[in-house]
Amino acid sequence: MKNSIRHYVTDDDVTVLVDLPQFGQYFYKILGNDPTTNQSIELGNFIIHSDRGVAEQYPYPRCDGPDQQVGDLSIAGEKLLLPDSHPSPIIVCESADELVIRMKKAQEAIFTATLRFSSENQMETDYSDYLLKEQIDTNLSFRLRFPRVGLYKLTIETDGKKIFQYIIKVKEVGSRTLPYPRWSFGKLLDGFELLEPISRYLEAGTTVRFKVRMAEAGSVLVVGAKVAELRKLEDSDIWEEDVIIDNEERDVNLFIKTGDTSERKLLLTYQVKTEASLKLLLDEQQFLSRKGKAQASTVTQKEDKETKEAERRAKELQKRKRKEDEYFEKNKDKFDEEEKEFEQREKEAKKGKLEEDKVDQFSPGKFDDSITKESLQELANDEEKNAQKRIQDWQILYEELRKKMARERLHQAAVARQPDGLRAALDECYGYGFDDKETRLAEHLLIYLLAKQELKTACESEDVAKIEKAIRKIECDDLDEALEIEIKEARRKIWTLKGVRGIKPFDIDRQALSEVKKYNSPSPPLHIVLQATLLLIGVDENKSSEWKRCQGMMTTVGKNSLLRKIVGVDPKTLHPEICARAKLILDAVDKAELKRGAAVATFYAWSMGVIEDAREVNEWSDKELITPADVFRQREIFNQSNSSPIKQIG
Repeated sequence: MKNSIRHYVTDDDVTVLVDLPQFGQYFYKILGNDPTTNQSIELGNFIIHSDRGVAEQYPYPRCDGPDQQVGDLSIAGEKLLLPDSHPSPIIVCESADELVIRMKKAQEAIFTATLRFSSENQMETDYSDYLLKEQIDTNLSFRLRFPRVGLYKLTIETDGKKIFQYIIKVKEVGSRTLPYPRWSFGKLLDGFELLEPISRYLEAGTTVRFKVRMAEAGSVLVVGAKVAELRKLEDSDIWEEDVIIDNEERDVNLFIKTGDTSERKLLLTYQVKTEASLKLLLDEQQFLSRKGKAQASTVTQKEDKETKEAERRAKELQKRKRKEDEYFEKNKDKFDEEEKEFEQREKEAKKGKLEEDKVDQFSPGKFDDSITKESLQELANDEEKNAQKRIQDWQILYEELRKKMARERLHQAAVARQPDGLRAALDECYGYGFDDKETRLAEHLLIYLLAKQELKTACESEDVAKIEKAIRKIECDDLDEALEIEIKEARRKIWTLKGVRGIKPFDIDRQALSEVKKYNSPSPPLHIVLQATLLLIGVDENKSSEWKRCQGMMTTVGKNSLLRKIVGVDPKTLHPEICARAKLILDAVDKAELKRGAAVATFYAWSMGVIEDAREVNEWSDKELITPADVFRQREIFNQSNSSPIKQIG
């Protein structure tokens, strides 16, 4: 469980965080290092009782401190940074708003920071574009936005040494979360604060308000197709102005002049995007936002289930304790008598006065005058007690037989895979208080059978919405691997039902390429569909964002020609995140637009066909196709795919 445990040190206190996977008892041992002998010593042992498990078992990111320590990593020496707004290095971010972490500089130094996302298998992706650093005097601020739900690692360094690390658990992300503008100045500029706009991408042909705070500034300029100077508000450190953004995709830079110097300092760089390009970026983020909400809903359901299970176990424990107390109260006098008799026998044994029990009370030929009315009554009482005990023993045996029969009925229903019989058998077992591996497996089997039945019914109805709803429910219940074949068939059904009439997946020919080449200003759907096609052959979206670059790729001849790349695509070599992103792009296209041109329909049909072939050939589960690759991840995948026959072009 080392990936579920982290600790941090604050002065003389050590705080340990443990995510326990399920109900039960755990043993935790703390070891230390003796500085005198440099040997490991045992500092303490703990027995931890958990009444429930965490709903979301997610491994912590790999940390750079000793023994996976987070927080302050400067074990020896003076502190360089002191946390201000967030003393704990483990932060849970519940909302989709911007997170600001404030720290105070204890010593003068140049600080850098990185933000990395950690996946379920602890693979890390750099998201430092979603991090903006600001400084006012000795106050250091880290502004963070999060595009995906999950765990992030914020690492702060100076002179190449990691000095502080935060672990941030993000539970919700916004639908319009985009990177910050790129910081282009070498170091932080003291006193500068960005107010508007905080998104890197500016929509072409719009008017955008620029607003910054800077005390010691001579002028602030926004330079794009034209130069715009921000005006300083009276009696304020704020500079602002409405700037008209050009219609072409280009960089827009924010410059600042400080003091009496005439030299302009480039601080921030924005990127102008067309409406279609910006829509693609926002569609991807909206997808991640919906996915995050679905994950949060699943976690909430699991938490509710764990809470109900914990309450049920607590009630069962109270019930057993109450029965024990009632039994003890009912037989208290008997227990007291036995205890007194035991004490008396102990005293007699100590004094040596313990007599042997009489074996025979009667002597032959003699009348036993010890038989009295009282002794006969006592004998009758003993017989009645024995009869009651036999009845109780029979009742216990009968109850055990009924429990055994209930388990047998549960086993038979599980073998027969009958949902109704399985549900009735489970209810009976729960009535007896069973909560073990067998009942949990039966409950999981029931959920599986009901989900399978619901998916089959939805497919028979040929209602796309019902089929997609059934698939989403299966994914929420973590049954997508168990029902992988059924889901594949259902997705084929959806593909058939949602298919564009009159368009069939076929290879792209020279005629289609020739038609596309002649467009100097293509329709947005054609550019979008071509981006998805190029992505499938190894061209990231940044390279295909401008139509002129796409045209350049189509004019390449020889072994690196676009047509040869398309013909040579092998679905087995495609990455699931690339296919997920390409499908997300294609889903945004209006199907009515496909009938207006043969070229766009051809590229669309080919791309969708390749994605479906890749899903079937590689036998991908839905979990593998749920995360689309962003531009940074695309570059990472294409750079790692050196063995792939699909090489980058453009």
